[in-house]
Amino acid sequence: MLYKTEPTLPKSAQEITSQVWFKQKYTSAPFVKPSYIEADFNGDKQADVAILIREKKTQKKGIMIVHGKTNAYVVLGAGNTFGAGGDDFSWMDKWQLYTNPTAQETIFNETTGDIIGGKTVRLKHPCVLVADYEDGGFLAGGLIYWNGKKYTWIHQGE
Repeated sequence: MLYKTEPTLPKSAQEITSQVWFKQKYTSAPFVKPSYIEADFNGDKQADVAILIREKKTQKKGIMIVHGKTNAYVVLGAGNTFGAGGDDFSWMDKWQLYTNPTAQETIFNETTGDIIGGKTVRLKHPCVLVADYEDGGFLAGGLIYWNGKKYTWIHQGE
């Protein structure tokens, strides 16, 4: 009997990850589970896929989101700076689909970096929660959210 250790990527993600340019620059890298998350992130009523990747040259980890309707993609991390997540998501211990209609965004003082409060953000679409845990508890992370034009970072925690 044959067993699969990882589920097969959805077709839209397979089409991108099988291309020569992707294979030259990146590799699929399931450094946390699950290896991918599927949801309608951009609100076009088609399933999109977020997959874990690693840039071959630098070994920096990140996430590629492929839009199911158009096969357009974006690379977050893996050598491309994205919000407070930076250009390497090696810090990420967990990721999951976030479907709540609101989120609490942590607000920082731009000069000192100190937390000065928070605000409630209304979410129109599902998003990806990426998180760093310390001693088994949530420390910090962010939501990767499509704002209608591009993916944005909504900071969570410290």
